[in-house]
Amino acid sequence: MIEIIDLSYLRVGAADLEEAVLFATETIGLQEVRREDDRIYVRGDERDHDICYVKGRCGRACRGI
Repeated sequence: MIEIIDLSYLRVGAADLEEAVLFATETIGLQEVRREDDRIYVRGDERDHDICYVKGRCGRACRGI
């Protein structure tokens, strides 16, 4: 099991957005913030979001993030 000590902004590609968000909310305990096009944002603190799940592979759109 991986121990998460700190989390910053992260963009993650997901083949199934609903499954990814279900894992984030039900398993990790994050809160869904909003949905825009093929993106779903979740957070675990007062920031706007911690993770942005994007539909499909997170290739070129995620570089440098």
